[in-house]
Amino acid sequence: MSDKKVFSINPDLFSFSNTTKKKRPTTKERIKMKPVKNQSKNDTLRKKSILKMIREHNSDRNRENFSKYEEKLKPTTKADDFEAAKNFFKQMPSTQNNKVNHTIKNYSNVSDNPIIKDNNIIPLNDMTNQDKINVPIDNDIMTLNKVELPIPKHGCLKNGILPTYRQYMNQTRKNNDDNIGGNVMKPTESFVKANAYKQMEKLKNLKKKKRRLQKRTIRRTYKTGKSRIRPRISVLLANKTMRSNVLEKEVLLKQVPIDEIKKYLNKHGFTKIGTSTPNDVLRKMYESALLICGEVMNYNAETLTYNFLNSDN
Repeated sequence: MSDKKVFSINPDLFSFSNTTKKKRPTTKERIKMKPVKNQSKNDTLRKKSILKMIREHNSDRNRENFSKYEEKLKPTTKADDFEAAKNFFKQMPSTQNNKVNHTIKNYSNVSDNPIIKDNNIIPLNDMTNQDKINVPIDNDIMTLNKVELPIPKHGCLKNGILPTYRQYMNQTRKNNDDNIGGNVMKPTESFVKANAYKQMEKLKNLKKKKRRLQKRTIRRTYKTGKSRIRPRISVLLANKTMRSNVLEKEVLLKQVPIDEIKKYLNKHGFTKIGTSTPNDVLRKMYESALLICGEVMNYNAETLTYNFLNSDN
């Protein structure tokens, strides 16, 4: 084997590429603008002429309206009023609607005297043939009774001639107004009492009946001691009422005489007849025996036979 090593080199590795990898700048999109067109002179002249025509038309119309308004404000003469009245009376029959039959109200208190007719009054039909009419006016054409209204006693203005309603009501008034319906009879005392009695009877009948409360007796049984069913021992704790009852009973037992205490203890077998125990001990035994729930009895044969043999009864 030969000791020589041969290295082969690729000439393509040392060659440069003709293409470039450099990024060229991109062209930015610009805002597109429409080209400004030069307006022709003819177009501008047409617009101006149209605007001028519109303004002239508006001004003419305003003048006409103002002139009509001035004509309305002009004072009308008497002749124009007379002609307008004639035309109104001519057109009245045609424009008048057919009225429905209805009852006429009787206004009797307006005028009691009849209206006096005057032959000098010219009818409406002859008014059309005359231009100028001289109507003689008499004071005795119509006579009406003047209604004299009463002078008001109070007004509605402060610091005025008449007092206000509040001031008028606060003042002392001697002469009251007359009754409109005539004299009013004052109710008698008997009539007032009868009405009051009737009202009282009505009120008594209207009173609600009291509900009667039904009394109920509630009995509670307390089972104390060891339970046969459950592993439990129940104890009765005395409440306020029970404690008060016990205290009352103790006070009453202290008032019992000593002779009755000795008889009770001998009968139930607690002591022997003729015993020499002190009285305070006997009283304490008596109280404790009665305060225990139920009566306590001593069934000792010796004490019972001794008490039976030595008793008087």
